[in-house]
Amino acid sequence: MNTDEKFILKLSSRFPHLKKTQTGAYSCRCVFCGDSSKSYKRSGNFYPKGDTFNYICFRKDCNKRISLKNVLKQLEPELYGKYMEEMRNDTTSVITWDKFKQMQ
Repeated sequence: MNTDEKFILKLSSRFPHLKKTQTGAYSCRCVFCGDSSKSYKRSGNFYPKGDTFNYICFRKDCNKRISLKNVLKQLEPELYGKYMEEMRNDTTSVITWDKFKQMQ
């Protein structure tokens, strides 16, 4: 589980019916538009994009598209601060020039 997934799970109380799909995305009800009145609908999705996750709502009325970082910034500013701190400290995705040359 990477940092983004950890923070998606921390947001689970804000996103009703959050569930991981077989593709590695997370589906949920959209908190931005309120989603459908039907309890089984999950129009919101956190999907992997490169080494991070983005959020999209597939309802025509909403069509919200936003990065996980900005979801945190809008909905949970305190959690956003912790996310940014953890991303600064995360060196697993950083490749130095020497390591890059060795991979060639």
